[in-house]
Amino acid sequence: MRKKIHQYNIQGNFIRTWNSIIEAARSYRVDESVIRKAAKRRNISQNSYWSKYKFSNYFTPAVKDASFPKILIFDIETTPLLASIWRLKTDYVQPNMLEVNNWYLLSWSAKWLMDNEMMHDALTPEEIANEDDYRVSQSIWELIDKADIVISHNGINFDHKLLNMRWLLHGLPPPGFYRVIDTYRSAKTLFNFPSHKLDFIAKQLGLGGKLDHEGFEMWRKSTNGDQGALDKMVQYNDQDVRILEDVYLIIRPWIKNHPNLGVFIESETPVCRVCGSTEMYLLPGQDYTTNLSKYETLRCTCGALNKRRTQKLSKEIRKSLMSGFPA
Repeated sequence: MRKKIHQYNIQGNFIRTWNSIIEAARSYRVDESVIRKAAKRRNISQNSYWSKYKFSNYFTPAVKDASFPKILIFDIETTPLLASIWRLKTDYVQPNMLEVNNWYLLSWSAKWLMDNEMMHDALTPEEIANEDDYRVSQSIWELIDKADIVISHNGINFDHKLLNMRWLLHGLPPPGFYRVIDTYRSAKTLFNFPSHKLDFIAKQLGLGGKLDHEGFEMWRKSTNGDQGALDKMVQYNDQDVRILEDVYLIIRPWIKNHPNLGVFIESETPVCRVCGSTEMYLLPGQDYTTNLSKYETLRCTCGALNKRRTQKLSKEIRKSLMSGFPA
């Protein structure tokens, strides 16, 4: 009996069910192995995801309750740093050459993981004239304060530090504790892309790219209070968050130091440490080993590997193991 194959779009939404992989492959005029491999490796084929399992959403965790962590995806845009310089290219910009109080938030965009609602905020022309980003700084503070996990691209080096600076200057306290997943750091650690910019990675993965714009002129106009440029900035911000979510969901199974969602879910049923799903299967003969231990490994339908915390070796066998010497 031929097994059915289920098709999902880039956002993970269910499209249709095919009676067999052969039927789907013939429809797209590709070899059936292309779709079979895509389903096995969790890759994109024919601009779609494929699975032998039926989900309401390809990326939706099986465990969904009040304890599921709040995962926020966000991106910010700021004014450019302004300085008075003597020459192009060769000048070293000293701190006293910077204009005062000119590095602040212009806008931010954010969404909760797998939620369709896009949230954003931006300065008004009046706030820009006064170089006053308190309202926008507070609105993103309130959102991050609710999050358990925050996803950003190069956020550790830039976004989070800049937000911390603005919150400090505005007298806001640190937001509640949250874990950070930085897709830039993850991609740079795990993959040898020629560039680790979000736009480049997204295009490499077939996800589209950033919103086209007029370049630095959009920031110049926004800083001058041009409402049309500010509106465009919000759209640009929104698109960054959309592709960031897609990039995260694809590289998520590879992130070894991903926060363990099981800690948040607190389920007695084992769940995937990366996505929270209960849909995992044992990998016989592929145990995770250390010098003195052996653990069973399981693969989740999201692609992530998990290992049990209980030892596979008996107490008697562990006693008989020899150990090495410190290096």
